[in-house]
Amino acid sequence: MPTVRVEEVVDVARDALFAVLTDHESYDRFRGVRSCTLIRDGKPERNGLGAVRRVHLGGPAVLDEEIVVFDPPAVYE
Repeated sequence: MPTVRVEEVVDVARDALFAVLTDHESYDRFRGVRSCTLIRDGKPERNGLGAVRRVHLGGPAVLDEEIVVFDPPAVYE
C-alpha cells in the first residue's frame, strides 16, 4: 500500500495543531483539497481510530484514508 509521510516544524501548541490536522471538516483549508467527508466514524472520537475519510483533491482525484493509529495529541496515522 502506498504511504505518504509529511514532516514539518511549526511554532504552534501541539494540541491546537493536532486538532487542525485531524478535523476532516476543515481539510478544504489546505491547498489542493476541495472537500473531505467522513465515510465512517472513528472511536472514541469521530475522527479517531477507525475513521474513514474521503478526500476530494479536484478532478477525478479522490482518496479514502483510514485512521489506523490515534493517540492524541501526538500521533495519528
